[in-house]
Amino acid sequence: MIIIYCKADRHYKKTSIVTKFNHLIISHLKSCYLIEVTELILLPVGADLNAFIYKIKSVDQKSYFVKLKLGEEKENNFEILEYLKDSGIDSLILPIKSIADEFISQREGVTFIIYPFVLGENGFTRPLTDSQWITLGQTMRKMHETQLPDRLTSYLPIEEFSSQWELEVQSLFQRLDEINIVDEISTDMSKFLKKNQARILKMTSRTAEIIANIKHQELKLVFCHADLHAGNILIDHKGLFYIVDWDAPILAPKERDLMFIGAGVGNVWNIESQKKLFYQEYGDTEINWPLIAYYRFNRILEDITEYSRELLFKSNGKNRSALYQEFLGAFLQNGVVDIAFKTDELISK
Repeated sequence: MIIIYCKADRHYKKTSIVTKFNHLIISHLKSCYLIEVTELILLPVGADLNAFIYKIKSVDQKSYFVKLKLGEEKENNFEILEYLKDSGIDSLILPIKSIADEFISQREGVTFIIYPFVLGENGFTRPLTDSQWITLGQTMRKMHETQLPDRLTSYLPIEEFSSQWELEVQSLFQRLDEINIVDEISTDMSKFLKKNQARILKMTSRTAEIIANIKHQELKLVFCHADLHAGNILIDHKGLFYIVDWDAPILAPKERDLMFIGAGVGNVWNIESQKKLFYQEYGDTEINWPLIAYYRFNRILEDITEYSRELLFKSNGKNRSALYQEFLGAFLQNGVVDIAFKTDELISK
């Protein structure tokens, strides 16, 4: 007998897709990992609307963390993590390899990544202690200083300072009056965007201006996680933490990661004392503040685009109201938008 639970009410994942995944997971784990599933729980975690997170139990009472992503994932990312772990960076959890000796597997257009289950909380729900902030700084310094072999660096994309999100947001406002409003949430989202149009478009113009100047600079590139917010820090019951969600590592200036320290993503990590603890072990370093401002603005523009796609153009699924409130959180006092503009002000001082 297989027991199936669904706790995924945080985002409005499509029921038909989830039902398909239940059966897919059971058969795929048995054939590719020799894991016989007895319990399957869909978890309400993760901001990626194209990813589905499960906790499973096997017939031998072991627990696993299963991540499913629509589309293909790169095996190469995990080879890099294996190298980092062998180099002494312990705050990583490597996936369990399949019977084909691969970190990921694919079936029916879905990528499977299977991890040992670590019971814990993420940094959104459990604040880092002072010692954990210091350790995070030490870990990121080691990672940024690690010289990867050429074979591994060849797998990584290189920062290009794309104007994609700047252009996406500008296009959104050009089309805003033509959008077919589908429900009350869409109406509220449209009104909010119009009310904050000047401030949002200011972010697009500042992004373009900063990049126009930065492209003339010679920037040192390091291995970056690229999404180092509190939600990607997993803290277990012993107080150990792990950096998770290595979907899109990149060769970029160190500011690609450092921009998250003090950025206020999820309305946490926005206290000055936390930054001081982090840099206590990260070490003295010259910070390119225009780059920090660019990365913070760019992240916000990406979020505006993604939330708008879900809230303006779709009406299906549950908890659209919760998703809308999550979006509004970015614009609260000392939230990501407020902090990004304060960062930008440092440039002119």
